Amino acid sequence: MNRICIVTRDLSSGGAERVISNLANYLVGKGKSIFILTLFGDHQFYQLHPDIEVISFSKEKSKAGKYIKARNSVNELQPDIVLAMPEEVGIYLTLTMIGSKVPVIISERNNPSVMPSNKMTRILRYVSYSLVKGIIFQTSQAMEFFPNYVRKKGEIILNPIDIESLPDLHEKEREKVIVSVGRLEPQKNFSVLLEAFSKLVKEYPEYRLVIYGEGSLRGELEKQISELFRDPDLVSLPGRVSNPPENIKDASMFVLSSDYEGLPNALIESMAMGLPVISTDCPSGGPRELIENEQNGILVPVNDSNELHRAMKKIIESSQFSEDLGKNALCVRKQLDPTLIYNQWHQYLEKFVAE
Repeated sequence: MNRICIVTRDLSSGGAERVISNLANYLVGKGKSIFILTLFGDHQFYQLHPDIEVISFSKEKSKAGKYIKARNSVNELQPDIVLAMPEEVGIYLTLTMIGSKVPVIISERNNPSVMPSNKMTRILRYVSYSLVKGIIFQTSQAMEFFPNYVRKKGEIILNPIDIESLPDLHEKEREKVIVSVGRLEPQKNFSVLLEAFSKLVKEYPEYRLVIYGEGSLRGELEKQISELFRDPDLVSLPGRVSNPPENIKDASMFVLSSDYEGLPNALIESMAMGLPVISTDCPSGGPRELIENEQNGILVPVNDSNELHRAMKKIIESSQFSEDLGKNALCVRKQLDPTLIYNQWHQYLEKFVAE
């Protein structure tokens, strides 16, 4: 396998985009020729090796036109294998590539019971997945969602940690701040986090909550904050920041309140920095892949403000428990070592070229 084509939406600042960029850089280091085709945007957030060729079809107006151009480009490039992610891109690209002899691999990046959000796309997924050579899942729960003919093609590969992008480990006293990071969208369910914090702050008024991210629910969340808290300074929504790890490293704890996730990078980074973490035990099982409950983090039920409140309170009330959670969370550095993870990708892709 010498030529690899990766097809995706864009190369913005998301988790899938970071995996693509780092994987491409790793494979170039292994002597591979890498081509990245972007369908919906040409902005590049993460640094790519100069030998990686990026081809954008963002100026093509129609969705069908984008995929047809991607197919034509693949036929011209003649790669040994095509990797498409996230799942919606993989579904439509596979259908567009019918008749091509180039093997296509898809990577699922979220909860398959919810994503893709379009019903017709979810129906087409089963046709597409019957045609692809292989499918990479982030969690065992995501793989188990599908029938046997899909699972037989699957491989579970966790997200790697980008250690070099993280600040030095925390060594001073932690600030009385609870943090979260994510898009201000329904999936992240920051509403339940606000409810839980409104209970906590009655007992510990010295604590603050900071939620980093931007999205369509900003107005609703600001309204909820004004209704729940007499002092608006107790909660802040500073928006999207360029370096979330640097902003959260000194916090007392990190909280993920999502209704569903794939394998959340914000949670991974927080654990890798030694923060005590709390996460909903949400589908498709990403947090459960990382957290052993009350050993290196705390798992709570989805959309349960009472249990979330209890978990935050437990971390605050026991400094030893908090310290142990943070120290034990560092195990993800070994579990998600990037060289290990990207080698798994490499070996999986090689397998299909050899067939």
